[in-house]
Amino acid sequence: MKVADFKNIITKKIEIQDIETTTLKSVTDTYPYFQLAQVFYLAKLKEESSFKYNKQLKKTAAHTKDRSVLFEYITSPKFIQNKNSTDQSKTDFTTTIENVYTSPLTS
Repeated sequence: MKVADFKNIITKKIEIQDIETTTLKSVTDTYPYFQLAQVFYLAKLKEESSFKYNKQLKKTAAHTKDRSVLFEYITSPKFIQNKNSTDQSKTDFTTTIENVYTSPLTS
């Protein structure tokens, strides 16, 4: 997976549903501290109702700078709904991700 693919997911040119789970898994294995990849992989596992979701949630939480944002995301109705999500939920997810990764770092 290339950097351009992640940019396309964020800018909504590629849907996360169109990305293979194995591709996201390989990125998270190669770059375990890449928070955005961890979140995308978590969302993909949730979409597929995978048994690996709970384990990945723990791993994502461990690698997340601000767990409150992750908590808000996974408890949102948009994330909890079935895998046929609406465009609005994708927009909300992207907005949340953009807010997390574009906000200035605080110590």
